[in-house]
Amino acid sequence: MNKIDVKTTKSTLQLKAPENYNEVTQEQYLYIAEHIVNVLKNNRDEYNFIQKILNIKPKLWNKLSVVQKYEIKKLFDWVHVFDNQKTTRQLIESITIDGIKLIGYQSSFGNTTWEEFIFADQFLINKRYKECAAVLFRPQRDDYSHETDIRIPFTPYGTDKRMPLFEKMDDSMIFAIVHNYRMMRQAALEDKYRNIFPYYNKENEKSETENDNTNANFSWVNIHRTLLGENFFNENQFLKLNVHTVLFRMNEVIENNKKINNGK
Repeated sequence: MNKIDVKTTKSTLQLKAPENYNEVTQEQYLYIAEHIVNVLKNNRDEYNFIQKILNIKPKLWNKLSVVQKYEIKKLFDWVHVFDNQKTTRQLIESITIDGIKLIGYQSSFGNTTWEEFIFADQFLINKRYKECAAVLFRPQRDDYSHETDIRIPFTPYGTDKRMPLFEKMDDSMIFAIVHNYRMMRQAALEDKYRNIFPYYNKENEKSETENDNTNANFSWVNIHRTLLGENFFNENQFLKLNVHTVLFRMNEVIENNKKINNGK
């Protein structure tokens, strides 16, 4: 966290500026998302989101010199860097649409089942972002007792039912949900299960060309069916497993097969 001392003629104001996405609050993250969407729409406002994040009143901000504003702005250059951004944090704990509270999944996909992951991730790959959000953000279950996932269980039918709500979401909220998901996907899944997400070149950075070609014909459903094999009668149990349980096993099998093949 960067500490800023803003000196005026009468006093010194001490502020804290986050250095990355691991240090922002949900409110600050949504200000950043709104700013990025505005930039993408060519509605550039370089300082408005910074004032909001730092909670500086316009009257005080206007008293700062051009140099002071520029130096503060430089502390937020990381916001405009999209490549290789990572976080294991869920930055949006919940959202409310039409008075209905929808709760997000846990950090690092801690409470994400294999079933909801393959639906959400396939929607993301196919650029159906609102559907992806509708899979992961769900109402609180009526019988919640702190012993289960706070969200109602995932079903494809429930996702379809929630879609009218998600159609009302503004661009900045959809961007925030997708952006957070992608950063968490890289940090918690791609970097961990390299044999499943082998989209890395020699410099250990993702290749956009490789990603596009891989995603064109990629299907999590096909992978799921292959994993089931002759055990299709246990599908319901398999779908309810945590996504890390399934990916860990997949990654381990691929790694072992590599060792066997290299030994021949």
